[in-house]
Amino acid sequence: MSSVLEAEIQQVKYLVSEKRYQEALSLLDLTQLEKSDRPDADILRLKFMRAQCQYHTGQYQSTLETLEQVSPVAKSSADHSLFASIKLYFGRIYQQQGRASEAREAYVESYVFFKRVDDHRSAATALMNLAGLHFLGGNLHQSLDVLEEALQFCKDHNMLTQMRTCEFNLCRVSFLLGDFGRIQAALDGFDSEDLGAADKAYVNLFRGMLDLYRLNYQRAHELLLDSQRYFLDVGQSRDNAVCLEYLGLNEYFHGNHSKAKEYYKQVFAMPEPTASAMAQTLRMLTDVYIAEGDFSKAMETAVKAEAAITKTKELVELGALHRALALLSDKRDDAQLASEHFGKSVEILTRHGARYELAVTYLAAGEAGCLDAETKKERLHQAKTLFTELDVPKRVAQVEKAVAKVAISKSGHRKHRSEEFRETVPLIVTKNNKMLKLLELAYRLRNGEQNVMITGETGTGKELLARHMHDISPRRDKPFRIVNCANLPETLVESLLFGCRKGVHSGATADQTGMIEEADGGTFCFDEIGEIPPIIQAKLLRVVDKKRILPLGEKRERSIDIRFLALTNRNIDDMIRDGSFRVDLWHRFSKVHHHLPPLRERPEDLVPLVEQFLADEGLAPESIDGNDLAELLGELHGYHWPGNVREIENLVSLAAALSPPKDFHGFLAALGTLIAEQPGLSRKDRMLAALKRNNDNQTRAARDLGVPLSTFRDWLQKHGISK
Repeated sequence: MSSVLEAEIQQVKYLVSEKRYQEALSLLDLTQLEKSDRPDADILRLKFMRAQCQYHTGQYQSTLETLEQVSPVAKSSADHSLFASIKLYFGRIYQQQGRASEAREAYVESYVFFKRVDDHRSAATALMNLAGLHFLGGNLHQSLDVLEEALQFCKDHNMLTQMRTCEFNLCRVSFLLGDFGRIQAALDGFDSEDLGAADKAYVNLFRGMLDLYRLNYQRAHELLLDSQRYFLDVGQSRDNAVCLEYLGLNEYFHGNHSKAKEYYKQVFAMPEPTASAMAQTLRMLTDVYIAEGDFSKAMETAVKAEAAITKTKELVELGALHRALALLSDKRDDAQLASEHFGKSVEILTRHGARYELAVTYLAAGEAGCLDAETKKERLHQAKTLFTELDVPKRVAQVEKAVAKVAISKSGHRKHRSEEFRETVPLIVTKNNKMLKLLELAYRLRNGEQNVMITGETGTGKELLARHMHDISPRRDKPFRIVNCANLPETLVESLLFGCRKGVHSGATADQTGMIEEADGGTFCFDEIGEIPPIIQAKLLRVVDKKRILPLGEKRERSIDIRFLALTNRNIDDMIRDGSFRVDLWHRFSKVHHHLPPLRERPEDLVPLVEQFLADEGLAPESIDGNDLAELLGELHGYHWPGNVREIENLVSLAAALSPPKDFHGFLAALGTLIAEQPGLSRKDRMLAALKRNNDNQTRAARDLGVPLSTFRDWLQKHGISK
C-alpha cells in the first residue's frame, strides 16, 4: 500500500476498537485512500471507519457525506455485513438530524442484514439504537421493551460488552420512568476494575444524574465532571454535550443560574451539537431565564426550543417545555394560559410515563401564583405521592414546604386581579335581574344535596358560581375539588377519577385514591363535563346517583358523601343528539340547572365589573368617577364581548398597566385608546392581523402575539384559518 504502512492500518483498527476515535481519524486523514493500490474491499472498509470516527467526534455532516459515498458501493458488492453497518450509522445520523422515520427504517434494515449474516452482536446494537429512537420520541415503555429484548438476546449469546451497553441504555430510560431503584441496582452491579474509560464515563454520568435528581448537588457536580473528563479523553463530544447539559441542570436546581447558563452556552458553542442536545439545552435555558425574571428572553428561547423539539419529536421534552411556558404565563399573571400549559404538560408526561418530570410539573403547579388554593393542594398531593414513590426525600421536603405556604396563605394563592377587592364585596358582582335571581335560587338551595348543572359561555363565571355555592353551603369547611375533564388523559380517566389498586396498570405502583373520593364530605365539580368519554359517563351514573364508588382493581363499592356540580360551555342538547353525552347522565344533573347569561345580555354589569377590577389595580371606589367610566363604556355599545367577564378583566388589566399607577383619568385614556385601536377584535381577527403584519409567517405572528408557536397553531386549527 503506497500511502500508509500495513502496520498503520492495523493501528487504526485498534484505535477504533478502543473508542479512541480522534486519534484514529487523525491517522486516517494522513492517508490517501482514493489513490491507494490496496484492494477495493479494504478501501471501502477504511472509508467506513473514517465515517465511524467522524460520527463519534461530532462531525455529522462529514459523516453523512462519507456514508453516502460508500453506501451504493457496499450494496452492489453484496457485502451484507458492511452494508448493515453503514445503515446503522445512517440511522444514527438521521436520528441526530431529527429525521425519525428515516432513522427507524435504517435501523430495521440494519437489523435485518446483520441477522442475515448471523452477526448477533451487531444485530443487538441495531436493536439498542431502535430503542434509543423510541426513547427520544417519548415512547418510553416501547423503548424499555426493545431494550429488555436486546438484553436477553445478549445474555443468550454471552455478549458481555453489549449487555453492559444495554444496561446503560436501560438506565437512561429508567431515569425518565422514575425507576431509580433499578438504576441503583444496575450501577452497583458494575465492577469499576473491569471497565474501560468510556464505560467509566457512563457509570459516573448515571451516578451523577442519580444524585442530581435526588438534589445531592455537590456529589452530582463531582461525578458529572469526572464523566466529562473521561468523555473528552476518548473524544466522544456528543456525550460531553450530555454532561454539560446535566452540569447546567444541577446548577439550576442549586439556584446558581449564571453558572447554569455558562454550561448551556458551552453546548451551543460546540462545532456540531446534535438536534437533541439543542432541543434539551434550549428548554433548560428557558427555565433559567424564567427564574432570573428575564421573561422576554425566556419567551424568545422557548420559541427556539419548541422549533428544535418539533424537529426531534422528543415528546417528553415537549411536556417539560409546556411546564416552562406555564411558569412563564404565571409570572405574567395569565391564569388561563398557565392552566392550559400545565394541563398539556401533565397530559403529555402522563401519557409517556415520564414520572419524575410529571412530579416536577405537579410541584411547579402547586407553587404557581395564578392557580386557586384547592387546585394547588391537589397538585402538591400528586407531587408528594410521586416523589415518595420515586424515593426522593429532598423533593418530598420541597413539596411539604409548598404545602405549608398554601396553608398559611389567607387565599391560598398570590393575590392578583380582583381578589383583594372581592374580600370586601360579594363574591359575584352583578346588577342584572337574571343573575340576581340565579344567585337567589342558589342561596335557597344552599342546604340541599341536589346535583347541579351550570352552563354558559366561556368567561361568564361558571367556576366562580360553583365555588360560591360550595362556600355558602354546610359543606364549606370540607374539600372542594374541581377537575378539568378536558385535561384528563383518555387512557387514565377512570383510574384518576375513581382510584385504583396497586398493579392494575403499569403506572400503578401503589394504591391511588381517586379525585372524586378525595372530595368526600365536600363538593366535587366536573369542569367541561362534556369532554368525558361516553364509556366513563356510563360509570359516572351510579357514582352521581347512588353516591357509591368502585376503584379499579377492587370488588366492593364504597359509599361517599359528595355534592356533585357539572360545568360546560357546550350545547348539551346538541351533544345528546349526536350521542357524545348520555341523556341519563343529563337527567342526573338537570333538576337544578343554572344558566349564566353572557355579558352582552348584561350591559348594566359593565360599570360595576370595571370598578371591581380597577379597585384591584389600586384605585379605591371613591376615587373612580362613575359618570366618566359609564360614558367611556357607552362607546362599546354593540360590542358582543365574546370573552365575557374574563375579557373585560383582561382589558382593564392591560389599560391599568399602560397608565400611571392610581391615575383614574390616565386609565380612562389608556382604555379609550385600546377601544379605539381594537374595537371588538376577536382572537381570530387578532391572529389574521398578526399574520398580515408578518407576511403570513406563523412563527413571527406567534411571537407578535406573545404566545408559543404550538398554541398559535392550535388556534389556527380551532378557527379554521388556513395559512
